[in-house]
Amino acid sequence: TEVPDACGSESGCSKVKQEVLSIITGLSINVIDIDAVFRTYEDPLSFFPFRLLGHYTPEGYEVVTREIVNYVENH
Repeated sequence: TEVPDACGSESGCSKVKQEVLSIITGLSINVIDIDAVFRTYEDPLSFFPFRLLGHYTPEGYEVVTREIVNYVENH
């Protein structure tokens, strides 16, 4: 099954997302691509209530928190 991207569709904004990430990194602004992190899990939609994009479940917020803490500790 396809997992919607950050815009809520299978192919909706991946090009725009990559352009934005390219601009951000080109400006030396640190960024955590949480969408990419969620996609490393077997069921990324499980991090969203009712499997709909928007807010995260408690487990989703836990992953986000872990990523932020990990990033801060290592940079």
